[in-house]
Amino acid sequence: MNEITRILSEEIKIFLKEYQLQKPLYINSGHCKTFSERVKRKFPKAEIIHVDQFYQMPTMYAIDYTNFNNVGTWRYKKLAQLNNGNNTIPKVFDKLLMTPFHQWIYYEGKHYDAEEINGVENLFDLPYFQDYIKAEENPESTLIERTNKESLRRMIGI
Repeated sequence: MNEITRILSEEIKIFLKEYQLQKPLYINSGHCKTFSERVKRKFPKAEIIHVDQFYQMPTMYAIDYTNFNNVGTWRYKKLAQLNNGNNTIPKVFDKLLMTPFHQWIYYEGKHYDAEEINGVENLFDLPYFQDYIKAEENPESTLIERTNKESLRRMIGI
């Protein structure tokens, strides 16, 4: 077990108990920022990554809240720099008003979070993003619709 995996494993146990959460999925569902910052304090060599680093929203005037395809664009250069995968972007993310919010740890070419303590080379292989990719492939899923509505509520209070 490498050092970052050991620290992640320890922090998950502490975090679950402290926040009375049942499983690591719940850390990634609202606590990922706090969690990744705690891991960074214990492992300063790691870098904190968040979705905003890869995504550029249009100006507020350009957003059409009735058309979820009217979104910003991916920063392909930044994505290629920090993603050791094939640098393709799942279509599902272009359908979201706001790319799903997530913050995670990056160290020596791998992406880590509360659900992936061994690290993955392609950030889209993190379980958090895999949920959205699977939703794209399943026409019955309401995950994208719920994410859009929740993003709007948080962003403009509707």
